[in-house]
Amino acid sequence: MQFNIEQTTTTDAVIKDIVTAFVDSHGRAGTHTTDCLLCLRKASWDRHDPLPPTPDEILYYVLGLGLQQTLGISARVSKVVDGVILSPDYWDEEKLVLLELKTTRISPKRIKQFAFPKHWLKQVMAYCYGFGVRRCSLLILTLIQPDLIPITCTFTTEELQKNWDMILRNASLLQSTTPMFLPQGEEWECKYCRYALRCKVAKRM
Repeated sequence: MQFNIEQTTTTDAVIKDIVTAFVDSHGRAGTHTTDCLLCLRKASWDRHDPLPPTPDEILYYVLGLGLQQTLGISARVSKVVDGVILSPDYWDEEKLVLLELKTTRISPKRIKQFAFPKHWLKQVMAYCYGFGVRRCSLLILTLIQPDLIPITCTFTTEELQKNWDMILRNASLLQSTTPMFLPQGEEWECKYCRYALRCKVAKRM
């Protein structure tokens, strides 16, 4: 019996299809909520001068899509509020149920201590504001130690308004400023960013 780790014509074709699906899903017209949460430079380059996705980005995309399909989440909707496109993973208008799926390498222990990325909260707060509710559920799949953890988030009206004001400020910057004049993301974003070299070169110049 013999094993080899190698790419074949078939695997190349499958990977190409995955990359194409990723690019199609991220090359969206308009300003989306997720464009306004993290590094604005990256969001602008994704829109105007994109580079191919990194392997990590592709794998997270596949994991997230697989989770969505496995759970049968099909009630995805889009809504435009103040020029920003909101696309939660699940919205039940009759029951006022709002839900967002996440995959992460963070341990279940940390997730259950509510130690998860702040931009997740900013995202679901924006969805709450746009859909007129104060509660949203995060359904989190942890990868290193497999677990599926549901967390209900409830916000005050003031928290939702303050977060939405931030979203609108960032959306306005994306409309009016070229990438290199936009605020840079946090250090952890730069570490794995496909545009990191552009920032380094521009800084030296």
